[in-house]
Amino acid sequence: HEENLTRLRAQAYEAVGLATTLRTDFESTTTSSRRATHSVSRASDKAAEKAYKKALKQASSAFNEAKKAGALTESDVIYLQSNLPNNKGDAANEAMVLRNEEAFNMQMARGLAGMNTQQINDMKNHLLPSGTKEYTDMNKGLPKGTEREVKEGYEKVVIPAPILDKTKLPARINLDEVMGSDSDERHAFAGTTSLNPMQSTVFDAAYNTRENLLICAPTGAGKTNVAMLTVVSHLRDVGLIGESFYNNEGPVNTGKKIVYIAPMKALAQEVVEKFSSKLKGLGIIVRELTGDMQLSRAEAEAAHILVTTPEKWDVVTRKGGDGSLGSTCGLLIIDEVHLL
Repeated sequence: HEENLTRLRAQAYEAVGLATTLRTDFESTTTSSRRATHSVSRASDKAAEKAYKKALKQASSAFNEAKKAGALTESDVIYLQSNLPNNKGDAANEAMVLRNEEAFNMQMARGLAGMNTQQINDMKNHLLPSGTKEYTDMNKGLPKGTEREVKEGYEKVVIPAPILDKTKLPARINLDEVMGSDSDERHAFAGTTSLNPMQSTVFDAAYNTRENLLICAPTGAGKTNVAMLTVVSHLRDVGLIGESFYNNEGPVNTGKKIVYIAPMKALAQEVVEKFSSKLKGLGIIVRELTGDMQLSRAEAEAAHILVTTPEKWDVVTRKGGDGSLGSTCGLLIIDEVHLL
């Protein structure tokens, strides 16, 4: 199909070109005849007129066939029409402009291979320094209020925080109202009066259900407190803290141990310190299980919360069966899960 369109386009240009040439010859012979002293038409004039008309008919037919088949671009149509009778003047100029634009676009599409030496030199003269970035579209570029400062060897850009409509944010949940002011669960959040909007959004799922959760939020958004919500919820459900512990209510039938997987040993140490400080008044034991901190089987079993790394957890859970750490785990928290 593509080859047929190319053939039709070429035939149209060839036919129109021939008609244009014969028209020029015919007009020149007609002019010279008019300047002669006699008024008798020569055989050569009639032959030229006949050849021109025949070529014109063929050109019109070839043009219409190519146009109908979709083989001609807009500039092709204007250019070819301008070379047929009664289509001169502005049409020819418009055709030239469009053809020049198409030629330029084709050169640009070919990259450096489509440029001559002068065009390449012009492009080099207009290039900005290496690493320069310009944002001309204010709707898609940096936000308003952005401060840019060019320093030696680098550029400092300060982007302001987005201004949010606070009326659309979830209401902050007061911990005293949902947990009680003197409950075990509330003691784990000592120093915190309310949850932020992100934490408030997931509070019901994290604290009142045992559904699986995937929390995606920026650094510093408070994901650790969400993890703590699931921790105190689990400890309550299995009867280690809260009313079920004191009333000896039947706990949830699941493993009691909590396993927190941190992406690296340094973060595991931080989590142990943070959880231990929050839960020490409740008698909850938090231990680190990494390559740097080995635990005996009795110590691992006695711990309520184990903080480990992906590599260490992989090693200790390869052997399953009753009594293994994997079988006693009732809550698994994975920090930075996208790094696994």
